[in-house]
Amino acid sequence: MKLECKNRYARFKKNSEKYQHVLNPEKGFSLIELLISMAIIALLSTVAIPSYQAHFKKARANEVKSDLLMLANQLEIYRQNKSTYSGAKAETIYSASSPAGESKALFSLQVNVDDPGLNYLLQAKAVSGSEAKGDGVFWFNPVGKNCHFDDRDAPYAAACQGGEEWN
Repeated sequence: MKLECKNRYARFKKNSEKYQHVLNPEKGFSLIELLISMAIIALLSTVAIPSYQAHFKKARANEVKSDLLMLANQLEIYRQNKSTYSGAKAETIYSASSPAGESKALFSLQVNVDDPGLNYLLQAKAVSGSEAKGDGVFWFNPVGKNCHFDDRDAPYAAACQGGEEWN
């Protein structure tokens, strides 16, 4: 019995020495542990980053829609005072860029007035070189469809036929 205990103790001691690097906290992490943790971080970031970017794109879209509606309200005030939309410019009645009042423009705002000055069309085009460069163009028509199109150079007709409508 005593010999059997000695053999067990010898095997335990031999095995514990073999796995001492795992039990020793001063050694740090093994390469496989680091690789697994890096793989988990990479997997989580592939899911999180696009969602994060989509959130900011949606926020920019809501802000430019709000600015277009504010510009439309200012145009109506302009028409009440002048009896026409002719001569109205975004920079004189509201702001030439969106977000309004900020130094860093993401969208340029433009007023397009028809020839007799009875109707208008508002355009918000993403500024190239800004964070919103891939956000396209937004159109606001007070009597028809309000559209968004990803191609920032799309004319109104193309945007409202192939783009998405916003309320």
